[in-house]
Amino acid sequence: MKSRNIGILGSAFNPPTLGHLDLIRQAVNELDWVYLVPSFAHAFGKQMADYQLRADMVRAFIADHKLERVSLLLCEHELAGNGPVYTYDVLNWLECQYAYDSLHFIIGPDNAKNWSKFHKAKQIQKRWSVFIGKERQAIRSTYIRQAVSIGEPISSMTSTSVAELIKQHKLYQEETAA
Repeated sequence: MKSRNIGILGSAFNPPTLGHLDLIRQAVNELDWVYLVPSFAHAFGKQMADYQLRADMVRAFIADHKLERVSLLLCEHELAGNGPVYTYDVLNWLECQYAYDSLHFIIGPDNAKNWSKFHKAKQIQKRWSVFIGKERQAIRSTYIRQAVSIGEPISSMTSTSVAELIKQHKLYQEETAA
């Protein structure tokens, strides 16, 4: 018998947004625990801020919003070889780590639209539950990166500490439109 319902939200978190926050809150209402799993490298080769900096932003984001039953889980670097790390690989690895728990893969509506492009999407659906959140906050990481690159404020799109980390590390200064 499985003991806990654990949600896995894999994302670039490049950076975390209030859209992520809304999705996390939806999932926490349905599940026992939610792990935020930053991508080590993007499966489609997109450039991202440094992995450790993105992990720091996720930690700050969790703290700023006082999220309960939510924590950062760094595991993709354990799985990274010469190629990309796919969702299927992460879930398979986590299933071994959390053998007595039920895993639920969390996706937002933007990824739900592109679900067929996910590596082994059908196998994921067969092996694990997929939690699809509703879009109530249409804020994307791309919007934050673009705003930073043209000097616009981002306080309405992410948390205070994340905005500070972006400023401190001069992230996304030269972002191009995606």
